[in-house]
Amino acid sequence: MKRVDVAYVLLYDSDEENILMVKNKGSQSSYYTLPGGAVENGETLEDTAIREVKEETGLNVELDGVFAVSEAFFEERGHQQYFLLLKVELLMVK
Repeated sequence: MKRVDVAYVLLYDSDEENILMVKNKGSQSSYYTLPGGAVENGETLEDTAIREVKEETGLNVELDGVFAVSEAFFEERGHQQYFLLLKVELLMVK
């Protein structure tokens, strides 16, 4: 079974009451998820997290630690996924 590594990002406000989510596109457009996606060739999970946030939200972030690690098997797709959920901090725009 093919392995796919995926990084998602947890970005929340200073009161820890609100989190940032993005609306999916395509066949999953009725769902919202955390910003994130699959690791591209030559990338680390950390690089992926930062890139995906920038692509999906336009925001610049820096890593602030690992929040959770998980694994899922998708037999219909023929692969397993390793999920890394990273906490990030928003870099202020000057």
